Amino acid sequence: MNYQPLLQQLYPEGSVQGECGVFCHRLVNFPLVGNTLQSKIAAVHRFGIPVAQLQGQFHPGDIIITSESKVYGHVTFVNELVYQENTDNLLYLQLTESNFNLDLKVHHTRLLAPNSPFIIGVIRGPLLFAIPENYGQ
Repeated sequence: MNYQPLLQQLYPEGSVQGECGVFCHRLVNFPLVGNTLQSKIAAVHRFGIPVAQLQGQFHPGDIIITSESKVYGHVTFVNELVYQENTDNLLYLQLTESNFNLDLKVHHTRLLAPNSPFIIGVIRGPLLFAIPENYGQ
């Protein structure tokens, strides 16, 4: 499943949508994670799956918590899994996120390796945006 085209329509590239966690709460229903790296780490352990337990099992729609900011952490949404052509080898997580560059703007194409040392874990919940019938088929 590739949510990027749909999210691009809902939240155009470069649109101002606020801080990372606030934006991701528009996409997925998940518990509050706080605004510090330490609170986000605690939230993953309380509500999510730490990266050591994931065994590489990422899914489109996952909320990824990272330590890319050593003070605040970061919250992002997996919009697509990018595989090596003609294989099951997961190369990248393609992300939809806001405020990665501290500019409050949305971006949909940043790639993060699934083995990135910045990934703390994932939190999963129901999507909060409508998926059109026959989307992705």
